Amino acid sequence: MDGFGARHSLSAASWKGKTILFGGQDVLKEEVLNEMFVYHHEKGELECIEYLKEGVIIPKPRNSHGWVQKKGKAYLFGGANNEGPLNDAYVLDLETQEFKRIETDAEQTPFFEMHTMHFFNGD
Repeated sequence: MDGFGARHSLSAASWKGKTILFGGQDVLKEEVLNEMFVYHHEKGELECIEYLKEGVIIPKPRNSHGWVQKKGKAYLFGGANNEGPLNDAYVLDLETQEFKRIETDAEQTPFFEMHTMHFFNGD
């Protein structure tokens, strides 16, 4: 776990022998993050995913966001960063570790932080 720092408010999803961690806040640096890490259970190793490249969809840095997992997907909503509360939504494909933005009606969608998410009737 060297280099992982003093992080909190990360989201975690387990998939095929891995745990994918996203977002959070580094309390030592007082910095909100959009980093992604993969913990490989079998190897006992933590890998930082370098996905900050051109053309890749990346959620804004955040902590205190909602996160729920279903099958091979993890759904991300809201949270907050230095700009304030967020009301955006994304889906992360746990196999490819790629995000896609979920379009919402920003005027109708409330800003949320420090909340949980659940699936209702399977959706």
